[in-house]
Amino acid sequence: DNSAHTDDALTDHFPDPTVVSMSSKDWHKQEARDMVAAGIDMLWPVYWGAPGNFESSSYSYFWQALSPLQMALEELQAEGVTPPRIGMFYDTTSLLNSVRGVSPSSGAADLTTPEGKEVFYGTIRSFFCNVKPTHWACIDGRPIVVLYGSGFAAGYDQSAFDYVNSQFAAEFGGITPYIIRERSWNAATDSSYRWGAALSGPYIDGIAAVGAGYNDTAVPHRYTPIRLRE
Repeated sequence: DNSAHTDDALTDHFPDPTVVSMSSKDWHKQEARDMVAAGIDMLWPVYWGAPGNFESSSYSYFWQALSPLQMALEELQAEGVTPPRIGMFYDTTSLLNSVRGVSPSSGAADLTTPEGKEVFYGTIRSFFCNVKPTHWACIDGRPIVVLYGSGFAAGYDQSAFDYVNSQFAAEFGGITPYIIRERSWNAATDSSYRWGAALSGPYIDGIAAVGAGYNDTAVPHRYTPIRLRE
C-alpha cells in the first residue's frame, strides 16, 4: 500500500496493515474481543479452501488460519471471556476450476455429478475437520453453513444437498449441518438469506441481512452504486 492508497482495490484500509494477518493469533484475538464488545456471538470466516487447492500457496492459509483463530478464542476463554463461535461462510466461488486449480480453468464443479458432489461436501468437510466441535456455531446443535450465491456452480439440484447431509452425518456422529442458503439456490435447506443488503438496505428472509454500506469505486471497471456507511 502507498500513502495515497491508490495501488489497491480497497476504499477502506486498516490503520496499521502490518499487524493484520490471518495467521496471527494476536490479530484474531483483538478482532474477537471487538466482536464481544459489539455483542456479536458468532463469526463466519470466508472460506475458499476446496478439494484441489488445500496445498496451494494462494489458498492453503484459509484452512491453516483456523488454528490461530481457535487459539485466540481459547485464550479469551481462559481470561473469562465468552468468545464468538465459528460457523462456515462457504464462498462458492471456490467451485470455479480456476480457484481449485483443476482443468479446464474456465470450468466449474457440476454438483449434479458424483465428482461435483464430492467437491461440495469436501469443502464443508474440510472446514469442520479444522474447527473443534467445541467452537462450532450451531443452531439446535447443528453446525451452521452459510452459502454464497449459486451462480458459480456449473449445475446443481437437491441431490447435492442430500449428499452433504448424508455424508456429514456419517462422518460427524449423525448430525447434519444447518444450511443457510443465499436465495439464488433453488433447493430446500434449513433457511435462506438475500445477498446485497450492504448496498440495498436490510433484507428480511429466513435470516435477516444487514450491511454497513458499500463502496467499490476503487475496483477497476466497476460502476456499482455507492451506499454510505452512515
